[in-house]
Amino acid sequence: VIWEKPIVLNPWNIDALEEIEEETGHHVYNILQLRLHPNIIALKKKVEESAGGKIYEFDLTYITSRGNWYYTSWKGNTEKSGGIATNIGVHFFDMLQWVFGSVQENIVHIHTHDRAAGYLVFEKARVKWFLSINADTLPDDVKKAGKRTYRSIMIDGEEIEFSDGFTDLHTVSYRNILEGRGFRIGEARTAIEMVHSIRTSTPAGLQGPFHPLCELPAARHPFKSEKWRVESEKWRGESEEWKVKSEKWKVESGKWKVKSEEWRVESEEWKVNSEKWRDKSESLTNNI
Repeated sequence: VIWEKPIVLNPWNIDALEEIEEETGHHVYNILQLRLHPNIIALKKKVEESAGGKIYEFDLTYITSRGNWYYTSWKGNTEKSGGIATNIGVHFFDMLQWVFGSVQENIVHIHTHDRAAGYLVFEKARVKWFLSINADTLPDDVKKAGKRTYRSIMIDGEEIEFSDGFTDLHTVSYRNILEGRGFRIGEARTAIEMVHSIRTSTPAGLQGPFHPLCELPAARHPFKSEKWRVESEKWRGESEEWKVKSEKWKVESGKWKVKSEEWRVESEEWKVNSEKWRDKSESLTNNI
């Protein structure tokens, strides 16, 4: 089976698929195409050959503009796609751990409907990352050029060419699988653990080292803003209903207060009458 990204949303889902592999004798292969990009392979080699203890400063920016259709498809449903970091970011997170080693720290600064950003510390790198599907977050020169996608990798202040070379990576992936050299499902585990942690973390806000694009103004959800307006009108109507009911209860409470006073007076009268009947009863008993 050839499985595209994200292969699953939760780490324990990988366990279940590996059990099925064992039961059936068949294999699940994941498309981790960035591991096949020539410039990423060269970067990995550079890192492996660097002096011991070297820690790289790394900035990752990926903006791929999407229209409102995105929010009406399964991709806009976090329960199905995992959200921005999982849906468009999982390949990058896999690439980062493949190149720089195990994850030591995973901080989320922003995670909304149209963007996510954070700070990752690996064995050999400190990474500030920013992902977005909002065209308004594109750099001005990219907008002027009429482009709707922007990829940038900066390592120690130097740009790594990363715009080209994507076209044939899926073809290479499929060929490797057919030749028995594909990436097995277990190789995606670390990336899935990373995006699961990002998805379930509470954003820390703009503190500590953060990607500069985090300071861009937030955007409203194209549909939820209208939904919130409708809900607000609904709540306002319900509030008016409760106000009327409250007034009604207030009047009813006043009525019950009057009745309570009437019952109190009657109770006093019954008490007096009871005393009278007790005295008469004692008098009759004495006469007998």
